Amino acid sequence: MILIGNLICAVGALFLTYAHYNVGIKVNLRKGFYISAIGSGIITIGCLILSTAPYAALNLLWMIFSIIGYKEIEIKAIPQVSEKSKQIISTSILTGLLSYGVIQLYLNDNNQAAWMTTGIYLLSYLLFSTKTISRESYLTWCIPAFFISIPHLLDVSNFVVITNELIGVLISIFSIATFIKNKYSTQY
Repeated sequence: MILIGNLICAVGALFLTYAHYNVGIKVNLRKGFYISAIGSGIITIGCLILSTAPYAALNLLWMIFSIIGYKEIEIKAIPQVSEKSKQIISTSILTGLLSYGVIQLYLNDNNQAAWMTTGIYLLSYLLFSTKTISRESYLTWCIPAFFISIPHLLDVSNFVVITNELIGVLISIFSIATFIKNKYSTQY
């Protein structure tokens, strides 16, 4: 079953890698959201086969958030607060999830750390898909989330998702570096 689960995840990972490329490098957000919905739906099935609940939950919700981003659905569940307040609240929650994930790694609870990765990915993606945080902020949060997920993914032999996540991190780093380069090269 490990082989079948990984093969299914591989197909979904190809979609997600292409979606992340569209969001990060091509800056074609609508296409990225659409492709991401398909890929995350496929990976959900593979993760269920591999018994990796944190990533099955992640990808199911990722699919929903991708649809929200694609359809440009506005979520008004967040009380009317200033943009600065939204930034402070979201950064505080994301930092808390990251900190707790690192603590869980130190305590050798790889599964709990993976759940924190799920929280970071989902919250940052939801905030990005609803235009609460920038594309660059979303890409930045993807980087540490990946690193705290590695031990769990190794524990459950989900090699395809590890590979997909690594490619995603490289795309994120490249996209952020390009953004910074362009931002500062236009100032001089």
